[in-house]
Amino acid sequence: MGDVSYLDSAAPGLPGWVPLEGAGVRELAEGTAVRARLIPPPPGAPRQAAPTALLLDVLGDIDDPAGEVARILEERGIERDFPPAAQAQADALPDEVDGDAAAGQGGRSDMRDVPFVTIDGADAKDFDDAVAAQDASGGGWRLYVGIADVADYVREGSALDQAAAARGTSTYLPGLCVPMLPEKLSNGLCSLRPGVDRQAMVAVMDVGPDGAVGSCRFADAVIRSRARLTYEQAQAALDDRKADAGQAWGRRADLRRLSKIGRALNKRRRARGALDLDLPEPEVLFEEDGGFDVRARGREASHRLIEELMLAANMAVGRAFQQADYPCIWRVHPQPDPEKVGALSRVGQAHGFSLVTRKGKVAPLDLAAFLAATEGHPAGSALHFMALRTLTRAEYSVDDGGHFGLGVDGYLHFTSPIRRYPDLIVHRLLKRLVAGQGPSAGAEERLGDMAAESSKLERRSMEAGFEALDLYRALAMRGREGEEFDAKVTAVTSFGVFVQVSQPFVEGLLHVSDLGDDWYEHDEEGMFLVAKRSGRRIGLGDPLRVRVSEVNVRRRRIAFTRVADRA
Repeated sequence: MGDVSYLDSAAPGLPGWVPLEGAGVRELAEGTAVRARLIPPPPGAPRQAAPTALLLDVLGDIDDPAGEVARILEERGIERDFPPAAQAQADALPDEVDGDAAAGQGGRSDMRDVPFVTIDGADAKDFDDAVAAQDASGGGWRLYVGIADVADYVREGSALDQAAAARGTSTYLPGLCVPMLPEKLSNGLCSLRPGVDRQAMVAVMDVGPDGAVGSCRFADAVIRSRARLTYEQAQAALDDRKADAGQAWGRRADLRRLSKIGRALNKRRRARGALDLDLPEPEVLFEEDGGFDVRARGREASHRLIEELMLAANMAVGRAFQQADYPCIWRVHPQPDPEKVGALSRVGQAHGFSLVTRKGKVAPLDLAAFLAATEGHPAGSALHFMALRTLTRAEYSVDDGGHFGLGVDGYLHFTSPIRRYPDLIVHRLLKRLVAGQGPSAGAEERLGDMAAESSKLERRSMEAGFEALDLYRALAMRGREGEEFDAKVTAVTSFGVFVQVSQPFVEGLLHVSDLGDDWYEHDEEGMFLVAKRSGRRIGLGDPLRVRVSEVNVRRRRIAFTRVADRA
């Protein structure tokens, strides 16, 4: 670059290389990630004059994942540090909960005799939900879902509340969590650690043997978790694998009871058309030597068990608001886009599966039947992914528009107030509802603004997480150009196919020009590429042997070429 430093960026709209100015620019090594402000040409400059950029901050080596993650957060305005006033409020909170005082003068229900346990990932640091169950008459159960009472510590309008509202959600990236609230709360007072007293909001539900949830009550309570279990330990105990169960082995009776409830709830949920898109997700596993691996995240039945219990609690709280006609923030999931439904139907037909639609719309039961029929087919996982992209994005709203994916209306988020701001709002509203207090003046208008802002911040957080995953997937393939892998087709376009490699768990583009010595045309109806001379079709789920041709870490891209079939 000679005597001038230049900035290059993947950001859209930047005119290629831009001169970089500011203190310390000369000392920067090539490949350093920076934050800069684009400065347009001065008034009166020639039309073709280029802008310059002013150095604001040095984020690190572009090949260093930590520096790139910092840049991802910076670009989206996700702050890692809390405002001093919010941090000071958190620091001033007590280190532990005096359960006797809270259950006495505090007026909370004393549920410390209920055998709660937490079940989370092995690397989880905060445990904001705990579950327990007891047998009931008639073959049913009494289910307890305890959620950390964040609202008791984060008062509306406080500095902590303002900081949480500004983040909207915790942001999860590989090896890093940017929490919605300071660690004193997220990993301390609001973490339901075993053997210590914690304040919680508890949903107590009567569940019939058929999975029907009957009477339900909600209580501010003091609880004491009996054990911190991992998904793997819980699954081992359910599978009678003592060697792998750890402390879960002594909780087998509780876990079996919870598992029966989960299965009953799931059976009832699926009967009404709830979707079960159990697609593999990438997970970055870090090693002690600083290396990492990208694999498909394993999902035990214990994962689904906890999901079912959380869904049941969310729906129970939603019904309480519905019945009281009380304003709140709903989690809505609109009907799928008719054009995308039509495309899914046509592609499904090309692979031998029928999707029932009516005037461009699909009912949850019919889409669930389609997904069940494609299970196990070579194109099944690709069709499931296509179905996922058919669905409209879920969001928050003051209007109960129903939740298509769950096949219900009156659904909201209650179970994660430590990491989702709408859940914290629901907790506050539920306390008022249980206390017999009406909504405050202007509540619905304020809730509408909060819902819109929470939806926007949720998207920001998710986009940061997706880009960080793409970064690590590209890094996992860096230096492996020329290596061959077995892959399968996950999407088909006019310009090529996207293929997925199982280990490491990455995806990339196989351009149509790299498919071999034939010319391929795009069959959009069936989602195939068809060779003009041989007539060979390449479609969803097809296995291909591929070679890594290019890895661009900065742009998060992996490209493949096809390896000719062996005779």
